[in-house]
Amino acid sequence: MKAVVVEQYAPIDQIELKQIATPEPGPGEIRVRVHAASIGFVDGLKVEGRYQTKDALPFTPGAEFAGVVDEVASDVTGIARGMRVMGAARSGALAEYIVVPPAAIEIMPDGLSMEAAAAFRTNYLTALYALGERGQLCSGEQRLVLGAAGGTGIAAIQVGKLLGARVVAAASIDSPSGMISMAAGGTTIYSANAPERAAPITRMPRAMPVTSLATSSTTPANSAPGVKGRASLVW
Repeated sequence: MKAVVVEQYAPIDQIELKQIATPEPGPGEIRVRVHAASIGFVDGLKVEGRYQTKDALPFTPGAEFAGVVDEVASDVTGIARGMRVMGAARSGALAEYIVVPPAAIEIMPDGLSMEAAAAFRTNYLTALYALGERGQLCSGEQRLVLGAAGGTGIAAIQVGKLLGARVVAAASIDSPSGMISMAAGGTTIYSANAPERAAPITRMPRAMPVTSLATSSTTPANSAPGVKGRASLVW
C-alpha cells in the first residue's frame, strides 16, 4: 500500500510517499481502508520530532481518518466489513489502510462526507471543551476568537454561536478568508495585522466581560488591545 513514511525527524516537506506492506489485523483489531485523513498542527510537530511524545522511527503520521472497514478479526463483534467509520489513532492515518482496535472508531452518521468525518472531531471537540467546560461560556456573552483562520478557530466561531455568544474573530490576515467568512455567518471579522481595523474590538460593550479563546500563540494583550484587562483567556 501507499503511505506517508517518516524515516528521520525533519521538516514536513522532506517526508515521502512510499510503498510499504499492507498491515494485517491481529486479535481484537480491524482494518480500515482510508478514504480521507486530516493533517493538523500536531502532525507537523510529530514529523519534526517536536511534539511532547515521539513516535518510534520509521512511522506513518496522521491521527484522524475516515473510511470503510476492510477486515475484521474473528474475535471482534459488532463491526462488519463494509461499514463506513471514522476514527482516531496515535498515528498511521496517512496511508491507504490502517489497523486499529474497535474502540478507536465510530460508525459514521448518514450524510456525513468522508472528508468532514476525518477532519472535524479534534477541532470541534477542542473548541467545545475550551468554551463550554473551561470557559463556561453562556448565551448572551461576547467571545473573541484569536487565530480564527485555523481549523480550531473556525470551529470556535461556530461552536460559540451555537452556544448563543456574540462572536468577534481575529486573524493575522489582511482580509478575511473565504473559510472564515463562510463560518462566520454575520460574525465580525478583525484583522490582527491591521490595528486601524480594531474598531469591532474596541466597541465591545465595556460592561460585558470578554471570553477570549486563543487558538494560536497570540494573546489578548498583543493582538487585541481593546480587551486588555477585561478578558478571561481560554488557551
